[in-house]
Amino acid sequence: MEEDDEAAEERARLRQAARADEALFPDEIELREKELGRERMARYRSLTNYQTSRWDPKENLPEDYARVWHVGRYRKLRLRVAEEQRWLARRLAERRAEEAKDAADDERMEDTSEDSDDEILSGCVPAGAYVTLVLADVSAAAYAAFASARGPASLLLALPLLPHENKLGVIHLDVNVVAHDDAAPHLPPIKSKDALTFVAGHRTWRARPVFSQTRFGQDKHKFERFLKVGDKAGGGRRDSAGFVTMTTYGPLSYAPCWVLVYREYVDADGKAARQLVATGNVAGADADRIVLKRAVLTGFPSRVHKRHATVRYMFNNPEDVVWFKPAKLTTKHGLQGHIMESVGTHGSMKCLFDKPIKQHDTVCLVLYKRIFPKFAPPVEVIQDDGTVVKKCLVIL
Repeated sequence: MEEDDEAAEERARLRQAARADEALFPDEIELREKELGRERMARYRSLTNYQTSRWDPKENLPEDYARVWHVGRYRKLRLRVAEEQRWLARRLAERRAEEAKDAADDERMEDTSEDSDDEILSGCVPAGAYVTLVLADVSAAAYAAFASARGPASLLLALPLLPHENKLGVIHLDVNVVAHDDAAPHLPPIKSKDALTFVAGHRTWRARPVFSQTRFGQDKHKFERFLKVGDKAGGGRRDSAGFVTMTTYGPLSYAPCWVLVYREYVDADGKAARQLVATGNVAGADADRIVLKRAVLTGFPSRVHKRHATVRYMFNNPEDVVWFKPAKLTTKHGLQGHIMESVGTHGSMKCLFDKPIKQHDTVCLVLYKRIFPKFAPPVEVIQDDGTVVKKCLVIL
C-alpha cells in the first residue's frame, strides 16, 4: 500500500513538473540524442498559414471516430427538432381540446391532413398523462436485485428521448474549470485524455476527452495538454484561463444542456470519491471540428550574418534537415525563413530569414497533427446468461 502511495505521489510530482515546463515553454519538444526527427514527427505536418491552410476533416480518421454518428449541421438539426417538438405539443393540445369538445357526439371533420397528423400523434403521449409501463423479458435475478436495492439504486428512471439522442457521436462541451490545485494537492494535474465522468441531464458516462481552446469562427482549434485551472489567489476568483472546450465521445444531446465533469479517485481512507472539475453546457456535435496538437522544434543560431544564420541543436543528423527542408521556419522575435542546406554531419543547417536575425534569437519549426478523443477503459458487464462482455461506453 505504501508503495502504491509513493508511486502515486511520484506520478503527481512528474505531472506537476511537466505542467510547469509546459507553462514556461509551451508546445516545445526536444529530440533526444541520436533520435530521428522524421520518425518521431512522422504524423505531424507543417502549415503555411495556420488560419488559411486547409485541413481535410475526413482524412485518416481512426476506426472508432469514423464509426460514430456524424452530424452534418448541428445547429440546423437542433432547430428542426425543437420546431417538431413545438408542433407536436400544439397538435396534442388541439387534439385533446377537440376530444373534450366532441365527447358527446361522433362528428369528425374529414380532412386528409388531419388523418396524416393522427398517424404521427398516435405514438405520442401528451404531457401530464398517466401511463403504465410494462417491462418484458426481465430475469428473476435482475428483478430480485432491483427489489432488494436501497437508496438511489432502488429508483427506476424512464425518460423520453428526442430524435437521434440514442446515437453515439462526438460532442463538444464549453466548460469553466472550477477545480483548484489546493483543493486536492495530492492529486496530479488533469491531462488531456484522462478518464473523466460526465453528467449531462439524466445521463452519466465515462470517457477520455481532449481539451482545446475556445475560439469562434475558426475551422482549426489548438490542443491543450493540461486542464488549466483557475487561480485561487485574489479572493478565490478564477482567471480567464479556466475556460476550455472538451471534445469527447458521448450520447448526442441538444443545447441547452448543462454538464458536470467529475474526476474519480481513491481518497486517503481507500474509498471512492469524486471531485467536481468543471461545469458547462453542450456546445455542439460536429465531428468535423479539427483539434490540432502543436509541436515546436527549437534551434539556436551559432553564426549570424545579416539575414543568414547557421542553426544548431534542432536536429541530430543531415537526413532530418533534408526531410524538413520544405517546412517554414519562424523565430521568437517574429522573423520568418526557410532551410537552405545541411551543414556537417550533426544536424546543423544554413537558414535564410526575411529580416536580419539576432544572435540571441530562437529558431522554431512548428508542426501540427490532429488529435482525437478516446473511449474510457472498457467496463466488464455480466449478462443474464453469465457471460462477461466488455463495453467501451456505459451510459447510466
